[in-house]
Amino acid sequence: MSSPRLLAGCLPLLLACSPWTGADRPWRPVQPEIAGWIADHAVPVVDADGRLAMAPVCDAVPPGAILGLGESSHGVHELRAAQLAVVKCLAARPEPLTVLFETSYQWIAQLDAYVRGGARPELGSDVVATRDLDELLEWVRAHNRDLPPARQVRLGGLDVSCSIGCGEHVLAYVRAVDPPHAAQTEAALALLRAPWADHQADDGARLRAAVAAERAHLLAHRDAYTRAYDPDAWGEAVHRLDLLLASIDRALGSFPAPTDRDRVMADNVAWFRERARPGETLALVAHSGHVAASTTLLPNGRRSPPSMGEHLRRRFGPAYVPMHMTFQTGSFAAYRAGRIGSEEPGFANPLGVYRVPAPPRGTFEATLAGPRDPYLLDLRRLPADSVVARWFEWEQHVRNLGVAYRPAFARWPLSSVVWSRLSPALAYDLVLHFPVVSPVVPL
Repeated sequence: MSSPRLLAGCLPLLLACSPWTGADRPWRPVQPEIAGWIADHAVPVVDADGRLAMAPVCDAVPPGAILGLGESSHGVHELRAAQLAVVKCLAARPEPLTVLFETSYQWIAQLDAYVRGGARPELGSDVVATRDLDELLEWVRAHNRDLPPARQVRLGGLDVSCSIGCGEHVLAYVRAVDPPHAAQTEAALALLRAPWADHQADDGARLRAAVAAERAHLLAHRDAYTRAYDPDAWGEAVHRLDLLLASIDRALGSFPAPTDRDRVMADNVAWFRERARPGETLALVAHSGHVAASTTLLPNGRRSPPSMGEHLRRRFGPAYVPMHMTFQTGSFAAYRAGRIGSEEPGFANPLGVYRVPAPPRGTFEATLAGPRDPYLLDLRRLPADSVVARWFEWEQHVRNLGVAYRPAFARWPLSSVVWSRLSPALAYDLVLHFPVVSPVVPL
């Protein structure tokens, strides 16, 4: 079949997946009522001078909660600025605060050491290492300067990414607590020094077996090691080995992403929670898709695997407070995707700036339009048994811009690329909305 005929045959199917096909038609008669509730309950998050004022967000999060700061795109400056503003108001409370990022555990451990007075590590320059991240780090470091450790803001990494850095940390721990065993540990972790791409077919199984054996050794010697050395250091070493096993599976084994990635991230959050200081609040900086406390309806009609947020809601109930930070229009930064529909992150591709058109009618963001200033909605306050509540519970298209993009995504109705279909009321407790946004600026 020729390309034009193939395109003509596929076009009806493609259009059926689009968020502007009229799936919202039954709701159109009550749109004024829905828009009215949004206008009445939208809480401004800017002060009289137009500066972000995130006290309403912090007031909506009880002490000791887990706040999911879900960003609908990693490449938006305003969302990063909102994260810093939330960190500032949470840090002003008497309870301690830890901020967890959707990136490498080992890298954020270095940033945590820096904000607590250590040497500044290399940040690089990408969609994560931005001027906004630099501003956050410098603020936290200055905030921590005159505080005791029990009151300092801590940082952590919650993603599945831990290789040579985690291995070196475990080796240093074993050298301190059990020098005779250190040579065996070093030999077991030697394969970590080679890049993942250079490993042979059987290296994954060998490396996984070696790391698992090292973990079993630490468990078997727990009592002796925790008596001889800092007990927290033992738990840190075991946790890094757990992350190493997940990283090996992801890079060299049969890691069923995203199923295991979100599960491991949730386990990581639970690990931080178990070691939290009294009354400590955790703030998670991650994509809205990970933060969502409900599943996504895929274009093929199936459900997505459980998200990190769904795991956390099951474990912690209302103590987990997920928020979707989104926007109407503007620009964002992303890596150029390799091809339409590609799930490759595209980190080796150029980082560019892309325009975002106004959301099509029938999407969640289209209905959020109205108030001209950034605002907060608390979906826990929806009126019970009302048309407004039922609309927020309805599965609809919600903005979901990944780390990779190309302009064709905005033209083709591939809802899973630019939009996620889920129930906002089930997925999120809070919604933070910006009318216009701009891209992050890499360092």
